Amino acid sequence: DAEATYAVMLTKEHEQINWQQTAEEIVNHVRGMNPWPGAYTIRKGTRVKVYEASIVDVIATDCRPGEVIAIDDTGIIVKAREKAVKIINLQPAGKRIMAAQEYLRGSNVEIGEILESS
Repeated sequence: DAEATYAVMLTKEHEQINWQQTAEEIVNHVRGMNPWPGAYTIRKGTRVKVYEASIVDVIATDCRPGEVIAIDDTGIIVKAREKAVKIINLQPAGKRIMAAQEYLRGSNVEIGEILESS
């Protein structure tokens, strides 16, 4: 008990993904916020929670952090400060958790689109 410490109370600002971080930091953030309270990003003014992500090695120097740089049958690849993050499972506002490919069937995600950060 003498070595116990208190953690700060999490706020919505702690949950938001900062695309200016490295891909490793973002993936660790997503993993640390799962299952509650969940990490999120903003897409077209709407919150999208990210429940699973992985690091992708890409060399895309002309892309901005938070920019969708590729879409494949397993996820949405977003540029981070270093490397990129593949979003695998997510939850749009008011919907259930789903695989990224399922989300892509019902949403018009485009390459070059920017996901917002704090």
